[in-house]
Amino acid sequence: MFSPQQILTNWLNETKQSYKSITPISMEGEATQGYLGHTARLQVSFQNETTQQYIVKLPPDTQSIPLLEYLVSEYQIHGREVFFYQHVVPLFVKRFPTHQHSFAPCLQSKWNKETGEGFLILQYIPNCLSYSSTNPLSPIQLKHCLEILAKIHSISILEPQLVKLYNTLFPISQDKYLEQIRQLYEDQLSRFCQLFLKDDSNKLQIHESLKKLGKSLNASSSTIWDSLFCHGDLWGNNILFNKQNTEKEIPIFIDMQFCGLGNATAELGFFLASCAPQQLLKEEKEVNALLLYYFQTIKTLLEEQTKEMNWEEFIREYHQIGKVFGWIQLIASLDAFLGSNVELTVPLLRPKLLLLMKQVLMTKQ
Repeated sequence: MFSPQQILTNWLNETKQSYKSITPISMEGEATQGYLGHTARLQVSFQNETTQQYIVKLPPDTQSIPLLEYLVSEYQIHGREVFFYQHVVPLFVKRFPTHQHSFAPCLQSKWNKETGEGFLILQYIPNCLSYSSTNPLSPIQLKHCLEILAKIHSISILEPQLVKLYNTLFPISQDKYLEQIRQLYEDQLSRFCQLFLKDDSNKLQIHESLKKLGKSLNASSSTIWDSLFCHGDLWGNNILFNKQNTEKEIPIFIDMQFCGLGNATAELGFFLASCAPQQLLKEEKEVNALLLYYFQTIKTLLEEQTKEMNWEEFIREYHQIGKVFGWIQLIASLDAFLGSNVELTVPLLRPKLLLLMKQVLMTKQ
């Protein structure tokens, strides 16, 4: 496998672009190696005295880690991201041209289904210094994201050929992926209880109730909300907003390694649990207003294709599946939210996580 700099060099030569140099930006060395792959940010100086930055993404080295081996070789996380840029984005932009900047421009992508190898070359977000992730999101930012989510979800019904192609490339059962989520949740649950419930006299009882919640996880149904095309990992770090104009700027979604057919309410559950502020989550009226905005948006988009969308059925499925899955995926991803400074982040996260825990336990009573 070539290095990120070699991959970008080959693309520049193939497209006959005259350049003077390629320089790594804000990195130690050429690439940053993360759990889900290697990412390099490179700046190209062209002969015409202009510069442009690019992102080159490579699949991770599994290094005999069982979960990572599964995600790369069987679940095909790199192939899913390539699929999103090659097939979903063009259909999305064709249907919704005003949202053409909702994703970073993909300049070249390759994927070998047999080996899981490949790469992505993405144009760096324009004037990147003005874009950043933020968490939690404001109500207006949440609505911007829900509008794009509704449009992504609608694509699987508006463009049925996309579903056929997806099922051909990724025939893996969703049940097996959910089993991985359950295992991660169970692994992280003890840590959650240790960090966030250490002074609670009912810690053992709560732990057991939360453990049962994971074993009962079911993220599928027989309704229209099942098997819609989802981002799969939509939380604050995968959403960029223009810091200079958050009221009007369309958010940019990144990192689509987990995209695929899934339950739309499960995606909504994780998105709101991870991105909405605690104060908003405390108010059922506020949460329902956001869900109604999403529901009305997707219903309008699909009114010619289906008459099956019912608000009562949708909100019931959100409470039965979405909220529970959102909590489980949140705890399964606990390390990502805690970051490296656990002593600092635990007090910040505690009020929100305890609120979500109480809500989800009440849902299952």
